[in-house]
Amino acid sequence: MEDQQIKKALKVIRKYSKAIKKKPAFELAQEWKLPYDKHTIKDSIKLIIKCRKVPEMDDFLKSGYIMLSEWQDIFTPIGFGDSNTVRAAMSIIEKGMQSRVNSEREKLYQEITDFVNEVNKGCREK
Repeated sequence: MEDQQIKKALKVIRKYSKAIKKKPAFELAQEWKLPYDKHTIKDSIKLIIKCRKVPEMDDFLKSGYIMLSEWQDIFTPIGFGDSNTVRAAMSIIEKGMQSRVNSEREKLYQEITDFVNEVNKGCREK
């Protein structure tokens, strides 16, 4: 594994970690506010888990992987009425998004669980 790839992956993860800290807990966030696209973040997390550079971070990395589901491409009805109307519209939009978020969360959980199991299986076989 090239050191440059690992350095880039760690940089991606650090920036994503900062974005997580800025996001209110348990709230959806605009996907465009991520420092990198979801695919890049997922690949970076998998790379660091796979190369076992920081195994004590595995749980944090798995959580971060799953938390990508909370970053969605959300339509914002700004400019479509007064602030009460916008707040009401956002509430409806977020409720509708919840099934999408839950579905993505389950998918991400399964992806990262399968990946970690495969990595761990490979480590045991060596």
